[in-house]
Amino acid sequence: MRMSRAPSCPQLISAMKLHLPTGLRKALLACLAALTVPVSVPITIGSSFWIISGERAQAVSWDLVVDEDFNGDSLNEKVWGRIPYVKAGQTKNWRANQSTAEDLVTFEEVDGNSAMRLWGKYGQYSNQNNQENTTENLYACGGIYSLGKFSFQYGYVEVRAKYECAQGVWPAIWMMPTGNVEVNGETGTWPRSGEIDIMEHLNGENKFYQTLHWYSSTKNNSDENVSVAQPSLNNAQLNDWHTYGMEWNENSIAFYLDGVQTGKIEWTSDGYTISKNGQVVTTVVFTEAQKNLVPFGVEENEFYLILDQQIGGGWPGDPDSNADSKLASDGVSMWVDYVKVYSSSEKSTLEERTWQASTGTWTEEGGGEWAEGTFESGQKVIFGEGEAGDVQVDGTVHAGNMVVQTGGYTFSAAEGSEETLIEVVGTLDMKADATFNCALKLGGSLGCSLRGSGAVNYAGSGTLTINRINPSDFTGQINVTGNGRLLI
Repeated sequence: MRMSRAPSCPQLISAMKLHLPTGLRKALLACLAALTVPVSVPITIGSSFWIISGERAQAVSWDLVVDEDFNGDSLNEKVWGRIPYVKAGQTKNWRANQSTAEDLVTFEEVDGNSAMRLWGKYGQYSNQNNQENTTENLYACGGIYSLGKFSFQYGYVEVRAKYECAQGVWPAIWMMPTGNVEVNGETGTWPRSGEIDIMEHLNGENKFYQTLHWYSSTKNNSDENVSVAQPSLNNAQLNDWHTYGMEWNENSIAFYLDGVQTGKIEWTSDGYTISKNGQVVTTVVFTEAQKNLVPFGVEENEFYLILDQQIGGGWPGDPDSNADSKLASDGVSMWVDYVKVYSSSEKSTLEERTWQASTGTWTEEGGGEWAEGTFESGQKVIFGEGEAGDVQVDGTVHAGNMVVQTGGYTFSAAEGSEETLIEVVGTLDMKADATFNCALKLGGSLGCSLRGSGAVNYAGSGTLTINRINPSDFTGQINVTGNGRLLI
């Protein structure tokens, strides 16, 4: 559990250190509602996240939907992709020197933790503005994003990172919308659907920026550029590890540094306020032309995450001679220890794939073999309608959520498989007339909640574990035969 800022009540602090079952968590939540807390307090218990805030504590509970610790030597492509090149002439200021070079996104152990390292360099690279370069030295920097893989609306993001400083260098942790949504009856390109900047640092400044952008017909570049916070860091703190957080609700966004709220913006159709330390410091009343343009509470306006090292641009300016020397020799980096996102399953999306089972392999609908019979995914898995599938599994079937439509699907261990496991960490949703048959030779596990009206049949030699069954959610059958055990 991580408590960034504790209420003064010692009993509460003691209770928060416990690993609490669901019933006790609910009881604790009821107790928290009676507390008076001066500022927002982010609290993590198990895989749930609560924000305790306000004159009377208000608790919002979200689930941990992304838990990325960059533990390995390659990018987790279920959630992330390297920022690619786009068509020339369609680049934004920040993207001009982004490069797809492999050595600009690396993985290493730093200060005892696994971390991702995003580089800024000067040398023989291609970049967005010169995609075919082979002859001259260019600025080049690495970045990743979750576009097309993970997005969410409402929740809490926390990123632990540290960065180096140099003139013209611009590390950033930020978010963009997955598409152009309708805001006040109109759709359009940036910034109409918004932008959320959790951390942007420029050059060698002793502060960083936490900012929102949305459309305004009365502002330069049509950009209602709202600085919510500009937290200060002294020279001793500047290059240290820090956690950068953002809490997003339907009518507010709050930013954090090391678990302490740095600023909060709350909006209505008539205007917005910005608060610091629980006190309103800015009040803005919209003109008629500015009303109903804040996009962050618009339904289905999901955002994706961007982590990148940037070089140059109109805001930080170009690197100077000292920065050029450093970029050409040692490079300038941002390290990321982890990314955690708390949200709800209804308001977050991992890319959905629809699969149909066939003997011996997983076959993607429309053709194509997946990993030679081994399926591993933290994404939602949807089994399409059709006849029963007889699936042999060599390795692990791992899904965030699994939906079984009509038809029956039987899992068994492939011949010679040394370890076979079924894991569903979210919800197994059994539609009417669907069956999920688990007959693994070496045992299986469903560490999930169960819903729907279909049947789950387990004939393995291990334990079928179902974390939660609500009678109003699941009206089907569970059958365990042979040497298997059922644990609920």
